[in-house]
Amino acid sequence: MKQVFFIIISFFLFCGFLYGQSNIGQPRLEPDARAFEFAKIGSSREYLWHEILDMALWASGADFVNRNEGSEARAAIISSGETLAESEDMPPSKEDQGEYLLDYLYRNFLKNYSERQTRLDVLVSSGRYNCVSSAVLYTILASSIGLASNGVLTKDHAFVQVNTGTELVDVETTTAYGYDPGSKKDFHDGFGNTTGFAYVAPRNYRDRSSISQLELVSIILSNRIADLESRGFFADAVGIAVDKAALLSMRLNPSDSPFFTDPYKDVTDRVFNYGASLIQAGKNEEALAWADTAESRYPDNRWQDFIFAAMNNRLLKMIQTKQIADARIFLDTEASRLSAEHYTSLEMMVTESELAQLSTQASGAEEAERALEKIALIERQGLISNARILELRTFVILKEAERRSKSSGWQEAAVYTENAINTYGSQSQLQNALRVYKNNQVVDLHNQFASLFNARNYEEAHRFIQNALQEFPGNRQLSSDLRTVERALNQH
Repeated sequence: MKQVFFIIISFFLFCGFLYGQSNIGQPRLEPDARAFEFAKIGSSREYLWHEILDMALWASGADFVNRNEGSEARAAIISSGETLAESEDMPPSKEDQGEYLLDYLYRNFLKNYSERQTRLDVLVSSGRYNCVSSAVLYTILASSIGLASNGVLTKDHAFVQVNTGTELVDVETTTAYGYDPGSKKDFHDGFGNTTGFAYVAPRNYRDRSSISQLELVSIILSNRIADLESRGFFADAVGIAVDKAALLSMRLNPSDSPFFTDPYKDVTDRVFNYGASLIQAGKNEEALAWADTAESRYPDNRWQDFIFAAMNNRLLKMIQTKQIADARIFLDTEASRLSAEHYTSLEMMVTESELAQLSTQASGAEEAERALEKIALIERQGLISNARILELRTFVILKEAERRSKSSGWQEAAVYTENAINTYGSQSQLQNALRVYKNNQVVDLHNQFASLFNARNYEEAHRFIQNALQEFPGNRQLSSDLRTVERALNQH
């Protein structure tokens, strides 16, 4: 018997990796209505820049009601959009506008790179950013000035691509000189004189996929899921994954990217991760209840293994606490949830425990016989290994033989053991026990003979030892006793 754990599925964090722990809380399976509202807009037309902003703040989890982060961040970005639109310094060409915008972000928003900081509201309030949050902010403000852009996704990174009308230009938003990586950027002093240049090497984006503005925003949700799971909040991660699936539910042209996974599968994986956290925490009843709730909504062939793991661990706990009868009731009640293979495995575990308990509790001839009959029945059914059957049967026989030796003597124990060998076959432990019982009986016979002999009751001692030798013919000790008493008789 062993405890089974369901494997937790990892989730990817763009701009870095995080790892999972345990979890508390209850999952939310109903998506936020705003997710469908944002999805519906994108299914009929292009997003307006302030709609991308609202969607990104919502995806960031900004609270507009109980705190001011969302409202303050929105106001700051709206103000920046209006400032950019009215700026007298705005270059006339789209290419120069893209570079101007990146410089503007670093002068006004982007202060410190933080691998995990994916939220737009936190970026505005703290200046901390990662590849996703900075790319989303760039996209919003690019849209505010009429600059077309989309996201680009690689294995562990996200950035922006600007359409200048004549070419597509990469924008690496994690560096101030990331517009068109690979090109030289002149430095100028306050008088316009060139003082040097900056150069940002182009990254090796061998595997890259273009993604829509909606999909870029959805990565905020992906990163929040990864962050939550890394800190053990698996229930909350389920709810956000549900929101992400709803947000992406109406895409007209879904990105064909190996790095942009199926939203439905993401939800299902989060559902299983939450369930796995319950199993790992020993909350197997809650895990089974979770399967009842989630399986019909998110069918998957992994549920059978999940249910088996939870039931196995629940039964194991019952068995370890000697609740064998409860384990049987539980298994019989839940049997319909298991495949034939999984049921057989758990049936073997419970049956073996029942036999072990029956064998251990057998304290009389009738109970021992019932235990042996039960073992024989299970042996014919093939539910338990032959080695375990032999072990349990031997245990019952030896225990009953020992009881008989104490209540009725060595002879009774020897007779019982010998009959068991004749019935079930020879086995070394039983043969050894039989040898001990017979040796102990010979010792008893010798001692009884010695008592008669020492009392000089030679004739009775002679009759006694002759009878003993009929039971143990040729025994050296008893044969020696016979010679001794015969010499005594001849001398008298």
